[in-house]
Amino acid sequence: MGSIVQDLDGTVLHGRNSTINNLKYIREAAAGYHFDKWYGINVEAGIFMSYIGLESYVLNENWSYQRSMPCDFTPFYFQGACIQAFPTKKLKQEIWLINGWQSYSGWNKQIGIGSSTYWRPNENLQFVANFYLAGHDMRNNADVLRFHHDHSIVGRYYKSKSGRGISQAAISINNHYGFQTGNLGDGTKVSSKDNYMLGTSIANRIWFAKNKLAITLRGDYVTNPGAYLAFSPSPVAANDFNDALAVGDDLELIQGTVTFDIMPSDRFTFRLEYGYRDSNMPYFAGPGGTTSPDGYPDTPTTNWRPDLVKSEGRFTAAVSFRL
Repeated sequence: MGSIVQDLDGTVLHGRNSTINNLKYIREAAAGYHFDKWYGINVEAGIFMSYIGLESYVLNENWSYQRSMPCDFTPFYFQGACIQAFPTKKLKQEIWLINGWQSYSGWNKQIGIGSSTYWRPNENLQFVANFYLAGHDMRNNADVLRFHHDHSIVGRYYKSKSGRGISQAAISINNHYGFQTGNLGDGTKVSSKDNYMLGTSIANRIWFAKNKLAITLRGDYVTNPGAYLAFSPSPVAANDFNDALAVGDDLELIQGTVTFDIMPSDRFTFRLEYGYRDSNMPYFAGPGGTTSPDGYPDTPTTNWRPDLVKSEGRFTAAVSFRL
C-alpha cells in the first residue's frame, strides 16, 4: 500500500514540502487534547484514516482479503482537524474540517467538512453513518461541489453458548452514494444525475469451532455514470479505457468473493479466497499487463495498448500475523 494510497493525490504537488516521498510511510499522525466531559471529548489535528465501518485499513481485520467495491470509491485518508465526542457509552459523534477528498494538501483555499456518527446499542449491533461535503476539490476550480454519504450496518444474529459447531454468525450491509455538480473548468458542466456513484456490499460470515474457522460470502454492485472517482486501471494515459470513459457513460461493476479463514489464535490467520469481478467495459488487468510492453514504466508505449479485460477470477492465499 506504500505507493497505491498517494498515487492519485495531485495535491502533493501544491507547495514545496508536501511530497509523496515525505508522506508515503505515514499512515496516521495526529496531535490533540482530551477533555473529561461526558464520556470523553477529543480535539485532534493531523492525518486520519477514513475507513470507518466494517472494513478496516488493515486487511487482516477484514472479513475478506479483497476490499469491497464501494470501499474503492471512498477516501483512504483525510488531513485536517477533528472533534470527537462521546455523549454516551454507546454513541460517538465526529466533526471534520479537512483539506479535501483524499488530499494531504489542498486544491484550493476552501476546506471540506464532514461528520461521522457511530452507534452501538448492544454487542450484537453496530451502525456507522458518514457525510462529506466539499466545494472545491479540483485544481484552481471553485465551481464544483461534491457530496458523499456512506453507512454501514453490522449485526450478529446468532451466538452459541458452547461454541461448538457454528459458534456465531453475522451480516454486514454497506451502502455508498456520492455525486459532483458544477463546471469542470473546460466548459463541461456536470450534474448530480450524470456524475454520481452508487454502490452496495452485502456480506455474511459464519464462524465455526469456537471461532477458529470462518467462511464469508460477499456480493458487491457499483454503478458510476461518468466514471466519477473511478480509478484508472493503467498508468498509461493514452489507452482505450480513458477514451471509453466519458461523462454520461455508465461504469457498472459487480464482485463476488468466498473467503475461508483458519484462525488458530488471535495472532495468526490463514486465508484462502476466490473472487470474481465483472465490468461492462474493459477495466481489469489482463495477462498482457497494463504498464508497458515489457513491464518497465520507462519503456516507450507508442502504438501500445494495455491489456484490459471485462472480467477476472482469482484465488488468493494469505498468511497474516501480529507481533
